[in-house]
Parts: sequence; C-alpha cells; structure tokens
Amino acid sequence: MMEGVLLNVLGGPRTFSKSAHPPMPLSALDKRVYFLQANTTEKSTSGGYTTGAWDYIKFCLSHSIAPDPTPNTLAQYIAFTSKSITSGPKYLTGVCHFLKDLYPDFDTHCSHPLVTVTICSSKKIWGDPVKWKLPLRLCHLETFLKVAQNSRSYNDLLFITILSFLCLSSEWRVDPEE
Repeated sequence: MMEGVLLNVLGGPRTFSKSAHPPMPLSALDKRVYFLQANTTEKSTSGGYTTGAWDYIKFCLSHSIAPDPTPNTLAQYIAFTSKSITSGPKYLTGVCHFLKDLYPDFDTHCSHPLVTVTICSSKKIWGDPVKWKLPLRLCHLETFLKVAQNSRSYNDLLFITILSFLCLSSEWRVDPEE
C-alpha cells in the first residue's frame, strides 16, 4: 500500500528501463551486503583493528576473563597493555570494530569514567616529560639584533623584527634579568 503512494508521488508506476538492473535473489543481496560491510575499511586499517581484537581476546583468555567488554574489563585491559606499549588505548578501536555487533553496549562502556580515567592516566605515564626552555632575555634580543645588523640579511632583519614584536605582545614576556 505504502509503495503505491510512494510511486504516485514519484510520478506513477513505470516499467524498468533496459538499463536498470534486474532483481536479484535476496540471498545474493545478503552476500553483497556482507561483502560491502567487510570491505568498508582499508586493508592497513583493518590489519590494525585485527591486532587490537586479537590482543584483547588473548588478554581475556590469559586472565580467564569473559570477553564481555564491561567497564571493569576494559579498564583492566588498558592497565595491562599500558605496562608494555603506548598504543594500548588505540587498540580499543579495533576491539570495538569487531565486538560492537556482539556487544551493543561497547561504546557506552568505553565512555564509562572508569575506562576514560584509565586511558587518560596511561597516556600520562607514557607521555614525554615537559621540558621548559630558558626565558628569552634582553641580552638575547640585543645579540640577535647585532647579528642581523652585521649580516644585513633580509631574513635576519625580519627574524629580529618578528621576535621583538612577539616579545612586546601580551603573551610573551622577556625576562629583564641579565
């Protein structure tokens, strides 16, 4: 009934033109759907996803944990992988790709505070320490200016001009101490 209404809105029923594809058996359409779904990601991406899924399954098996991705299980997985690699949290993307159909709450569990805090903490542990640079001092600006004046190079003069302008802006401060 609804098909008839839709066809009328589209201008009435028509016969298929010669260029239209003939109908396919539903089983062939299902195979086509599965084929297209299997090929949605690039091979390199799919390989990374496979690595993450395998790693998660091996983790569950070796620790005798059910593969149901509860917030606790996912947090434990991140804690375990973060001991040896920095990309443990990235593996969750692969785990999600393969397990989201089996476990519809996967995304919800990944967003759980227990999981997000564990991921954030694992990134901090593997992060590079902050290395502060020494402050820019007036004597440095004077040295840059002398080099630019002696070289008479346009690039050198432009550099000291930009550097001086940045030091005058509110975001940069020159340490006056020599």
